[in-house]
Order: sequence, then structure tokens, then C-alpha cells
Amino acid sequence: MASDVSGVSGPKKDHALYAQQILVDAGLDKEWEVVIADNRTLQVDLDTPVPDWADFHRVKNILDEMLSEEIGHRVVTPYKSTISKGGNVHVQITLPINLNAEARVAWQAALGSDPVREALHMVSLVRQEANPILFFERREVKQLTGGIDEVIV
Repeated sequence: MASDVSGVSGPKKDHALYAQQILVDAGLDKEWEVVIADNRTLQVDLDTPVPDWADFHRVKNILDEMLSEEIGHRVVTPYKSTISKGGNVHVQITLPINLNAEARVAWQAALGSDPVREALHMVSLVRQEANPILFFERREVKQLTGGIDEVIV
């Protein structure tokens, strides 16, 4: 299952509803979830199991410089990378300011995200479809902390 961003559901043409239904239909909704990007999140789909991290960091440094100028102090944007369902790499970058969807798509493309995915995002934005920028991500396992198991003898 790829992060298909071309499908929509409902009268608002919502990509998140469509993506959730894909998970349900495949019986994967207990293990995977739909993560929708907000105005402070870049979602970069590096369409390879071994990305060119040097290029990624070169462009990320340019992004950080632009954000630093905008904010007025040095910014180093945090990010996390995960393995996608297809075995490639997803990167989520947390921004210190809001960026509109068009700017986020442009930065995602510059950072090396799948060009077909980003082209489809642009089409979705022109069509004013809901939630076009999203990932399928593995659900995080919540661990219980504190306390000691009570043993009844």
C-alpha cells in the first residue's frame, strides 16, 4: 500500500477519509494510521530505502536559513524519520511558523519528496480538496509506565 494521494471521499473530496478507508478495507487500521500535515509540518516522502541524506540536509539548511531570517533568530527545525509501509523513508519536519500548503508542497519537493506525490498535491490544492498532504504511519505502541504488577498468591 503506497501513500496514494490521488483518491478522495465524500462531498468535501477529503483525502484523509479516503486514506482511512483504504486502511480499514485492507484490515490495517489497527497497525497504521493516517497522519495529516498541518501548517507547521512538512511531510517528505523519500521514495527510496537509502535516501541521499547529504542533499536532504543541504536543502534543509536553506530552509532553516529562510526561517531564521523570517523569525529573527537562528532556527534548526527538528525532524523525525520513519520507515514507510513500502519500506522507504518518510520524514516529518516541524516548522516554527505556519506556511501555506503551496509553500509546504514546494519545500517538500525541494527536500527530495516523491515528485509525482507533490504534483498530485498541487492538483488537489487547485481543486480545493481537503487534507491532501498526509502519510500512512505505523501507530506508536503506547507503553504502560509506573506501578508494579500485583501478584496474587
